[in-house]
Amino acid sequence: MSHNESSNLEGVVSALSEMEKEIDVIKADAEEMKRAIISLAREESEKIKNQIVSSANETVKNELDKATAEADKKAKEIVQKSDAEVKKLQSKVSATFDKAVDSVVKAVLGD
Repeated sequence: MSHNESSNLEGVVSALSEMEKEIDVIKADAEEMKRAIISLAREESEKIKNQIVSSANETVKNELDKATAEADKKAKEIVQKSDAEVKKLQSKVSATFDKAVDSVVKAVLGD
């Protein structure tokens, strides 16, 4: 092998060695980017999951509040109807009681 061929061969080997180093750097950078992307994807998915859970909780809370308000409204209506029925019943009892007292008094006095 001549000195010129040897020199060319060393140049090619040196260039290949340098290229191999650059490829290793590129591979390392690619791995780092891959880890960064995976980490970012995990963080973003966690954020989205939390947003979905929060939204679902808010929806459930709103529906529960509506149902509670409706139940309270119906309960008040039932109480009002019950109060009205109790008043009617008390009036009937009072009227009947007065008639009963009058009947007892008449029976006792012999009228």
